[in-house]
Amino acid sequence: MAINNKLRKVLIDTAKKEGGTISYSEAGNIVELNMNSIADRTTLAHMLGEISWFEHENNRPLLSVVVVHGSDEITPMPGKGFFNLARESGKMKPDEDVLGFFIEELKRANNYWSKNDK
Repeated sequence: MAINNKLRKVLIDTAKKEGGTISYSEAGNIVELNMNSIADRTTLAHMLGEISWFEHENNRPLLSVVVVHGSDEITPMPGKGFFNLARESGKMKPDEDVLGFFIEELKRANNYWSKNDK
């Protein structure tokens, strides 16, 4: 699995800040993708999935938890793909509340990355 290290580094830096998040548009800009393009949104989703699987396989929080829909949401949260991956990896129970899981996984990512730099 070839993860995008530039994007991963930005996600780590974001996770180091308590409650830190970035938008999908910001993440797309980092890897020069246009979020108005369905193909580029799909590419970003795959990149984020690869990063989170890599983190999961290394017993770390799902790093893509820091990438959320824009500020037009009441509570900016990751998209469906993140939660599907969380369930598939076994980190999230099938009937677990998405908001509760998001808040806790974001805390886990912040706690881990504020103390580590791998």
